[in-house]
Amino acid sequence: MNSVERPQDGLVIPIVEERPVVSKEEVTTGLVRVSTHIEQRVVHVDDTIRKTVVDVQRVPINQFVEVQPQSREEDGVLIVPVVEEVLVKRMFLREELRITRTSTLEPVERDVTLRVMHADVQRS
Repeated sequence: MNSVERPQDGLVIPIVEERPVVSKEEVTTGLVRVSTHIEQRVVHVDDTIRKTVVDVQRVPINQFVEVQPQSREEDGVLIVPVVEEVLVKRMFLREELRITRTSTLEPVERDVTLRVMHADVQRS
């Protein structure tokens, strides 16, 4: 029979399919060499730092209260109430903590070592 068949009810044509084949190949086109070195140098720094000092005073109150007092601030002093429950289920204000913060700026002089990394790139 030929490549084209003729059955009784019609002409039969073969179907042909092409499939591409893709491949990859690694090719070295050049080289890169990277090297690093660290440079250190001492620099003098003149700056100021903020220093905060906190003073806590315990002030005995020793009295019953109906509800727990809230923390509050008076004239720059943070007041934190400390309560305890006693057997009669009433609030007893044991003491208050009076917290005062004082901040100052102080000059600072010191030597600081800085490190800088440099990278050299060479192509071949």
